[in-house]
Order: sequence, then C-alpha cells, then structure tokens
Amino acid sequence: MMHSMSAEELKQKLVKESGLVLSQHNPPLWSPKKNINTPSLWVAAANDAVITVKGAKKPAEFYGSDYLEIPNSAHNLMMENSHKDTANKLHQWLMSKTST
Repeated sequence: MMHSMSAEELKQKLVKESGLVLSQHNPPLWSPKKNINTPSLWVAAANDAVITVKGAKKPAEFYGSDYLEIPNSAHNLMMENSHKDTANKLHQWLMSKTST
C-alpha cells in the first residue's frame, strides 16, 4: 500500500532542481500556444497547496480543456489514496476521446 506524504514530508524531499519546474513555465522561457485543436484534460486537486483550484481553472479555460477536479486530494494526485479512482477517471476521459 502506498504511503501518502504530508506536505512537510514532501518538502524534505525537494532538491535544488525542484524549483526549476515552476520557472520553466514562466515567460520569457515559455509561452502558451493558442488555438490548439487537440483535446485536452486539465486535472486539478481540490486541496492543492501548489496550484489553487482558481489557478487551475484559468489555463483550462485558456486552452479550452475539459476540466476535472479531484476531491479530497493534494498536488501529487498519483500518490493519494484515491490514485486508482483518479487513474480510472483519466482512462474514462481518454476512452471518450478515442471512441468519437
């Protein structure tokens, strides 16, 4: 069974490069493409300490993505106790896009 980490435990595992992920998505290093025609799904964690639900909805709207909020979850969705349910929801979304 997978152990869920508290925010404090996760913070202890951060390394110097951990902050690089966030800076890679800030201009001038990166800017979002517009008018993307590929179906996309933006998945948000309801209790995310890194990206708020409000913050997650903005890029979903920008890209015209389908939006899925996972209740009672934090940032690392695949490390949550509900990871199997989350994976099933992702699978269902993917199958709905391939069956049309």
